[in-house]
Amino acid sequence: MKFVNTFTILIISSLFIAIIFPLYAENGDFDDGSFFQEIEENQEEPASVPSRLDISGRMELNTRYAFNSEGLGEGEEVRSIPELRLDLDYRGKKADLRASGRIEQVPGEKEASGQVDEAYIRYYARGFDLEIGYMKPIWGPGDKVHAVDVLTPIDYSDFINPDYTERKQAETMIKLNIPVNEGLLELVYLPVFTPDTVPWEGVWTPMDVVTYNVPALAEEQTADFSHSSFAFRYTESLGAFDLGGIYYMGYYRQPTVSFTNETLSYDRINMIGIHGTAVTGGLTLRAEAGWYASDDFQGDDPEVRNSEFRWVGGFDYNIPVSRFNINIQETGTLLLNSDGIEKTGDVQADTPTTANMLIFSLRDSWSNDTIEPEITLIMSLENQDYLIKPSLTALFQDELEFSLACSLFGGSSDGNFGHFNSKDFIELSISYIF
Repeated sequence: MKFVNTFTILIISSLFIAIIFPLYAENGDFDDGSFFQEIEENQEEPASVPSRLDISGRMELNTRYAFNSEGLGEGEEVRSIPELRLDLDYRGKKADLRASGRIEQVPGEKEASGQVDEAYIRYYARGFDLEIGYMKPIWGPGDKVHAVDVLTPIDYSDFINPDYTERKQAETMIKLNIPVNEGLLELVYLPVFTPDTVPWEGVWTPMDVVTYNVPALAEEQTADFSHSSFAFRYTESLGAFDLGGIYYMGYYRQPTVSFTNETLSYDRINMIGIHGTAVTGGLTLRAEAGWYASDDFQGDDPEVRNSEFRWVGGFDYNIPVSRFNINIQETGTLLLNSDGIEKTGDVQADTPTTANMLIFSLRDSWSNDTIEPEITLIMSLENQDYLIKPSLTALFQDELEFSLACSLFGGSSDGNFGHFNSKDFIELSISYIF
């Protein structure tokens, strides 16, 4: 704990210096040719870049039609939700501001609900830039699935129906980006820890938590200084390869449920990860791998989660017919030292040793990228359950977008996909983009 506190103080002090010194440099207090000096002596000051505010977004009406009488839940056989999204980008002389959010009106609710997707500033200095605020960067090259993206939580309240970026939730962080030779070093400090959003009840409750009586459990509070997290990543391009290495010192974002202690807690982890891409011709290779080391190295502590190994690997290939693209990925988790898990009383007593998914996607683009058909198959290899999702998106005059998608669940009811085999639906979205 003494090491963690010392490390915390050093990180905060470094970031404070990184923020304050450029401000002094801007006022002329450093005129000795130092790192922060912006203008050389006898050099004319460059013309100021005009500030600009860009406002964009979309107004969307999203409607789901259930296939059967069970539907999406009582009173939800047809559910139509209007939503307004706004994105604001302000470009200043030496700093940018980014803010985005959404507001929607759920049928039956008296008041509309909304959320801030991102809100942060980026300050540009000589040799680095600094981002401070509420943001959700993505780490790892996987296509809508990741093994080393650890900086922000995921919202599982609508299962996997939205895209990955839609399910990500922003986190408060301070992020320093430093170019190093031909690469980039990213240093991140997260003052508080926000766990994943898990629906413990309702229509889209996952199979692996549907039997938990969570309201009776005491949840660990994580919005405090003791739950601060740190991470860094270094990425570099070497010819046809883009490579990256990650270290994260924080917490599992998935909760550890202990019925023995009647608690819902979040275990500490150290994650060491690597990722890379390689491009040759029309073929793009992607890979991510992360070792999530918990405090239970031997796997025999019944109150602490075991360490685990996660990975994503796959490729996509552009077939020289139309704009046809085929994408195949495999993602999985290996629970380490699973032989030390007790059959009863252990927080991972019912956790399988391996969990693998195969993702197969076909995409095309017609009429100058204005019509885009796609079909995706996601299959759990252990449980033999699946999700099939065909979709068609059409854009008119760069403003009006129509999207029609279908989600079909099937296979073993013991899996997270087969668990929803009575929740098939068609989804129609009509959007005005501005």
